[in-house]
Amino acid sequence: MPQDGLAKKKRHRRAGCSKFCRQAGGFGAGPETKMPVRIPRQTVRPDDGLIGIRARCTLEHRCVGAIVVSGRRNIEYGRADLRIPEDKTRIVYVRLSREGRRYLKKHHRDRQVFASVPLKGNHPLSFSKRITIVRNDD
Repeated sequence: MPQDGLAKKKRHRRAGCSKFCRQAGGFGAGPETKMPVRIPRQTVRPDDGLIGIRARCTLEHRCVGAIVVSGRRNIEYGRADLRIPEDKTRIVYVRLSREGRRYLKKHHRDRQVFASVPLKGNHPLSFSKRITIVRNDD
């Protein structure tokens, strides 16, 4: 507690989702060329309503688009804007949807989660390896 006796207000971190992010969806088959964004197999734990997905841009210029995280049973865990510098790895924070939080509260984990990344411009769609989301037991 600060010395003046006032507690610091806890701020919630929010992952951004702009117009392109909200319109992303309805995807077809995967790319026939190399994927512009690589998302390795990983296990993530929600923290303050966010999950952090590790992704790497493999293009020669900045990757700009959206990330959509969805699981089995047509559950969309969330979506967020994606901006990664060329040939760099970043953690992209995605805010969990109410439906995703409810599923994790009931089942404690989901092992069949995938992320898809549509980029702005004429780039193929990227799909992740399998992602596991494990609920924090507080």
